[in-house]
Amino acid sequence: DELCFGGTRSFGVSLVEDGTHFTVSRESRSVYIRDMTIPSAFAHSRDWFELFYDSHYSPPKPFVLVLQWMVCTSIHLVNFTTSLRRVVEDSGFHLIRAPIGQLFPQPAPYWVWSKQLETNFDRLAF
Repeated sequence: DELCFGGTRSFGVSLVEDGTHFTVSRESRSVYIRDMTIPSAFAHSRDWFELFYDSHYSPPKPFVLVLQWMVCTSIHLVNFTTSLRRVVEDSGFHLIRAPIGQLFPQPAPYWVWSKQLETNFDRLAF
């Protein structure tokens, strides 16, 4: 919250500590560079990007965070990812970069579908 919003807004991620349920619920937030606490941020910046993320975290399942709709210069993204990696590693986690095709594969062509209309979303990406 501090990194992206300077402590003025919250992502609102809930933690299921006992792992009793694995609810998948996605949220998104627009992150404006002018609100961030990164070295390249400045008050009159119009740059922004969109973060899509899980609103419930239930260990040991992974926490998905997707950076999209980048409408900002690369220096801001480099500063953000560097700061995010530092926060993640200081908290004892790992930041893993995965190609978008592994998270959201394209639908299978019509000739791959079975009589149950199975798509490739039911299979592993590799």
